[in-house]
Order: sequence, then structure tokens, then C-alpha cells
Amino acid sequence: MTSAGDLRVSGDNSYGQLGNGESDFYNEFVKVAENVESVSVGGAFALYMDSEGKLWLLGWNSVGTIDDASDLVFGETYATPTFISDRVTRFEAGDVWNFFQFENDDQLYSTGMSTTGVDGWGIPFTKDTPTLVEGVSDIEKAVATYYSALFLDADGRLYGRGDSSHLGFDFWVGTDLPVQFAEGVLDIGFAGVFAAYLHSSGELRKMKYSGGYEVIDTGVIAFSASSDGTFYYLDGESNLYSRSSPATEKTFIAEGVSSVLADGEAVFYITSDNALWALGDNRAGLMGKGDFAFASEPVKIRSDVKSISANGETLYVVEANGDLYAAGSNSNSKMGLQLSATPRDPIALDGFSAKRVEAGYDNLFFIDHSDDLYGLGRNDFGQLGLGDTDHRKSPQLIASGVKQVSLNGFNTAGSHAVYTDISGDLWGMGSNSFFQISDEGGEYHSPQLIESEVSAAIADTDQTAYLKKDGTLWLRGGYETGARKIAEGVADFDVEAVLFYLTEDGDLVTRDEGFISRYKTENGINNWESIESLVIDTEVKSLDAERAVVAYIKEDASLWISGARGFIADGDYVVEPLKIDTDVEKVSFSGTSMLYQKLDGTMWLIAKDISYYPSEYENVSDVPVQVFDDLIVTGFSVGETNTAILVDLPYPPVIEETVLQSSESVAPGDVVTLEVDITGTYSEIDWYEGDVGDKSKPLIGKNGSSAVVYPLLSTRYWVEVSNAYGSAQSEASVEVAVDNPAYGTWAQSFGLEGAHARYADDFDHDGNPNLLEFAYDLDPTKADPVPWSIELKLDENACVFSIRNMEKQGIVAAVQALEVESKDWILVGEAPDLEVLEGDESIEVVVPLASLAQFLLRLKLELE
Repeated sequence: MTSAGDLRVSGDNSYGQLGNGESDFYNEFVKVAENVESVSVGGAFALYMDSEGKLWLLGWNSVGTIDDASDLVFGETYATPTFISDRVTRFEAGDVWNFFQFENDDQLYSTGMSTTGVDGWGIPFTKDTPTLVEGVSDIEKAVATYYSALFLDADGRLYGRGDSSHLGFDFWVGTDLPVQFAEGVLDIGFAGVFAAYLHSSGELRKMKYSGGYEVIDTGVIAFSASSDGTFYYLDGESNLYSRSSPATEKTFIAEGVSSVLADGEAVFYITSDNALWALGDNRAGLMGKGDFAFASEPVKIRSDVKSISANGETLYVVEANGDLYAAGSNSNSKMGLQLSATPRDPIALDGFSAKRVEAGYDNLFFIDHSDDLYGLGRNDFGQLGLGDTDHRKSPQLIASGVKQVSLNGFNTAGSHAVYTDISGDLWGMGSNSFFQISDEGGEYHSPQLIESEVSAAIADTDQTAYLKKDGTLWLRGGYETGARKIAEGVADFDVEAVLFYLTEDGDLVTRDEGFISRYKTENGINNWESIESLVIDTEVKSLDAERAVVAYIKEDASLWISGARGFIADGDYVVEPLKIDTDVEKVSFSGTSMLYQKLDGTMWLIAKDISYYPSEYENVSDVPVQVFDDLIVTGFSVGETNTAILVDLPYPPVIEETVLQSSESVAPGDVVTLEVDITGTYSEIDWYEGDVGDKSKPLIGKNGSSAVVYPLLSTRYWVEVSNAYGSAQSEASVEVAVDNPAYGTWAQSFGLEGAHARYADDFDHDGNPNLLEFAYDLDPTKADPVPWSIELKLDENACVFSIRNMEKQGIVAAVQALEVESKDWILVGEAPDLEVLEGDESIEVVVPLASLAQFLLRLKLELE
């Protein structure tokens, strides 16, 4: 990382997450088109029909090609009104589906991510030309969710297909034809995922998971239901009410209402004087009232309104004169506005620098060189930790003293972020719907303490995973309260729906059932054979995972991928690791693109989706292509819709921390590893013994970010890091405490160094380890006769060790036996401290053999 990195970002700017003060949100109405008869909005696009019967598209084309003569390209974005067809008589747009009827044809057709609305298992697939919806005809209205579809014909018969638990059926509806389950129906919709309809009797009915329906209210003449399951409906006197179930009280909202539209957590209604009113959520500015504030009371937002359509982020209004207006999000240019606010070429966050960066779905977090955490972009659930849910277009200070940050990569109810501070405390903010922050549920708009003694953490879709300093890996969330320990001896990990982790021995492991099941299938293992965890590869040093795909770098600097589905292997699921490149230092992987840096500093890209990379990389595909070759990149992060990179500027490096990787004290000659954490580029690293600034004792040959030493006495160490612009030194030297200074001094006097100075080493190969030679003040570099004698006597009852001529006080004798199963040495006999033995005097250590079956014995002499 860099000491004063120029932070550059590119990609989607829907929530101002690029930090240039702009966004794709319009909180005031913008005129889109004229002479409009009707409009319907989908997830990332809008359709409207003009007074001449022509159908037009705005935004991302998930409709496909309606007429053969059309040159529309499925998946492309159209920032200006684009003609689709003049044969369509009825149309309905949706998030993953679109329904059409054509002139001289009473059949229903669909396009988009579903062939016939929704298949029986709720798994959509793409069709870019109209496909007949079989089994129904003369349809007046069709609506669908991701899982189910409803069809209402001209005779009031209601048909459904998809997930039967959402349709109130007591049987499963598979992938066959739609099934009729009601008649006398006037209108249809979905309350959340559950089907709902208005019966000719005036009953407003909602289907139940257990089968059948419940009556929300009676005397109803019109309704609309929201994604959170709330009903908004009119009675015979044009009064508007809301209610979520028969068990709750209904709430009066307004009178004189002619039509109503529930959308997400907001409701829009038109009164008898053609005025448009709004109530509820306005985070995307779709109410067009000049702000993003929640409307707790009904607010009038437009006059002379003919009809409306909305999709949770954008509201479209057709006025009486045929003008079409829109307010809210212009993501994917679905308002027909081509914005400079969504650049693909990287832009700089002026006035800010970073040493670590994390790009998310519609967010950006970074940590600057003072360990301050900043965030910007989307904030629906308070995931920026700023005490509210307002989106931010410029970086905002969240916390200080921050070491690491992670945010959920998806725009879902689980959206949350976590960060670890330099003391090891783990904090969470945002949604807590799945108990990923605490056992309380709800949301945290300000940081909430999760755990202590944490070294790293990741915010997953519905859970938080974290690694504690003791090497244990934990999960919290996933609809379960409390924290769950997953594994021990873990060195690193990554998770996004699927958990992968590295052991301290360098094994790359997954415990995901789907991944393991695929491994069993491809390797001919019976599915009933249990594999609780799967070692994917060994000698791995780092990883970055995205769902069921993991990219990782091995100790030899080679880059590999496993579990790739459609990314590298042309749609195949690669369980066996696939080698991508060599000499790789870092990698960031988003599922649709992989950005990695080689040891020579060059940046390389493999991408299936290059929409948020500079336009010069249009032709990037399965083959790695060098990118950003005009920049010195020191850090990078690939998100779902954004790429953030840190660019080196002419500044010296910064030493973040000098770390001692050992216990507080060691024995003389033991291995001690020193490590330094550096941000910025560097060309030289030099280690020294002594206090900071004292260069009289350089550690010769120690020029890496880690150094191995074998101290004999307590010693202090420090490091200096340099580049062409300057150098940095350790803030303070690191002290290694060494036990038994008398032994260390003795070893130094004979020139013992490194491993040869350890207690157990026998440098002169005379059978006397160093510690005993020290005890008898012998020369460890010359072979000496043994100054004592040991006699072993063995009979059927006991084993006797007889020790003679022990001329040194303070020696403790003990006998140990090797326990076969545990492979541990256990004490089986001991003698008191040996006094000075003269002549033939001896002391015996007796070990009864009755309790020992198969065993090995050894005599242990220890210096007190």
C-alpha cells in the first residue's frame, strides 16, 4: 500500500459512491418523454407506449427483441428512448419477467429471465424473444415474482404456477401448465411473495403458506400490496386504508382516493382531483420532492396525473397532457439520462488518500494513513455507521484507530459492514436482520461492538465471519443467534455464501456442502460417504473467494482458481484447481472479474463483465490482459459494481508496525521471527540490532519484510525501509526477552551461534548436550569424557537406573515412559535433587514394571 495513495474509483455511481459529489439520483422530477399513454417499470428499465401505439424502452434491455426488424441487443443499456414495437397492445414490465400481448392475438407472451413467467422451481432462465405462456388464454392481467406467477383471464378465473407455498395450494405446482385455483376474481397481486386477489364479493384475500387464504378485509374495491406484505386498499367510499393481516388494526390514510400503488416501503395514491400523493420511504428521492427524507405524513408531489408506475427506486408519472416524468434512481440510465456521474475511466477522490480500500455493491470504504475509516455511497440500513440512513456522495469519517474493514457485497436486507480496530475489537453496523451483529435483530445505524481479541473479519450476505487472535474461526448470523466456532488453527479465510479458510500449515479448506457434494460426484465418491471438510490445495499463502469460487496464491507465487463456474472454464464447475498464472503477489476476485498484481508490479485482468473498467479494456475476456500500465498500483479492490485502486505517489513508505512473532520470552538460541508491515512502495529493507537509529550492528543478509534471528541474550531490533523518495524507521525497537542469561553468556564465549547454541544441541558430538556441558563448565566445542556413569538394571519386576559420580549439584533425575497411543512422555519415577556423590556412591531411580505393558523408558537429567 502507499503512504499517501491517490485513490481512484470507477463504475456505477447510483449512490454517489464514487465520491465526486454526483450520483444517479434525482430527487426532483425530470421530463422523460411526451405524448405518452401508459408506462410500466421493471428492475433496471422502463417501457412506455405513446399515443400512436408505439412501445419504447429506457435503460437496460432485459426485454429482448420483440420484432424481427428491431436491432435491440439483449443486455445493452439504452440511455435515450428506443423504439421496440408497434404491434404490442398490452405490456407489463417486471424485475425478471415481462408480459406482452399483440394485435390480432389473445395469447400471452413473455421475455426476460423466464420463459413462462416463472418455472416450477423458481429458477429463472433467459429468453430474449417472446415465448408463449401455455395453458392460459384471454388474459386480462399477469403478475409475477421471482418464484411465482399469477394469470387472470377475462372471465375472472385465476391461475398460478411456481412455488405452491406462495399460492396457497395444498399440492406442489411443478413446471407444467398453470393451475386454476380461484374464480370471480377482479384483481391480483403479491403481498411480499404471497399471492393476493380481490374477490367479486369485496373480500381482499391473501394466500397462506399452510394452504387456503385469509381475508384481509371486506367491502374492498381496489388494492395494491407492497414487498413487505402490507396491503393498501380502497373501500366503497374511496377511503384509503393499510393493513398487514386480519390480526392487526387497519389504518386510515386518506379519503377521496381513486387509485393506489404500493411500492417497496412507500405508497403512492391519486385522489379524485388527479393529484398524486406519497407516503413512506424516499431514500432514492423517487417522491420528487427535492430531498431524500422519509415522508411520515402524506405529501402532495404532483398535479394533473393520469397514471403512475414504480419499482422501488424510480417513480414514473404520466400527466394528463401525455408528458412522462420520472424521479429517483437513474441507474442503468432507465430515466433516459446519460450521466457523466457514472464514469468508467478512474476518477480521483480529491483531498483524500488511503492505505487500504474496500469496494462494495454501492459503497466504498477506505482507511487513511492516520487509521481513520471513511465511507460513502449507499446507506439504506445504516451500514455507513453515521447514525442515520442517508446516502453520502463524499467520504465521511466513521471511526478512528481502524485496522481492517469489510462490507457485505450485496444490496439485500443483510447489508452490513464490520471493522476491526487496532485493539482487536470487532464492530458492526447496518442490518442485523440475520443476527449477524447481535442477538437483538433490527438495524444498527452506529457501530456496535461484536467481539474482542479479533484479528480479521468479513461481512457476508447474512452473517459475519471473524478470526480471533488465538487462531479460532467463528461465524455469527444466518438466522441463528450467538457465535459458532467453525475451526481452529486458522491463518486466513474468506467467505461470501461459501466459507474457505487457510490452516496454519497452508492447507486451503472448505466446509461447504455443495462444493463437497460436487467433489464427490466428479470423483466417483458415493454421496452417503461423509466428508465434513475438503482440502482443496496445499502450500497456499493467500486467497480471495466469491460464492463457490476461490482464487488463491500458493507459496511459489502461482495463481490458481477452484470452483469456477462459467468464469474460466466455459461454464464447467472446476473442482480440481486450475492454474491461471505465475509470479503473482496479490489478487482480488469479484466473480465476474479477477484483478491481480504480479511480482514485477504489473496489473492483469480477466473479466466476464468489464462495465466498470475503463473503455480501453472492452476486449478483455478469459485471457489475462495487462491493465493500468501507466500507473504504479499499490493496492486494489474489486467490488460488484466498482473497482478501487490505490496509486503510488512520490512519497516515502510508512512502517505501520514491527511485530515479534513469538512468545514473550524464549530460550537461548531459539528461533525468533521479526516482521514489518509496510504501506507504500519500497526498494530496500535493512534490519539492525540495538535501539532505533543505531546502525552499528546490521543483520547481514536480512533484507526482507521478515527476518529470522537466534538471540542468546535479551536483544532489541529495529528496521529501516527506503525508496527513491525517502525512508522510514521503526517507531520503537522490538525487544526479544531471552531466559538464562548465564547460559547465553557462556555460549557466546565459545562462539556458539544460531541453532548450535540451543540447549539440546551437541556441537562436538561427544554425547553431552550443551546444557550439561554448561552445568559442568565444559568446552562445548571439544569432546570431553562423560563425568558420571549410569548403570541400567532390569528384572521382571523393575527397571533401576543407578547414577554414580555425579559431581554437580542442582541436577534433577527423572524417568519417563512413552505412552503409545498419545505419543506423550509421562513421568513414571523420580529421584530427589542429587547431592555431590563421591567415590562409588550412587543414587537409584526405580520404576516398577507391573503397570507398564508396552513401553519405552528414558532417563531425563534436568538442570534446576
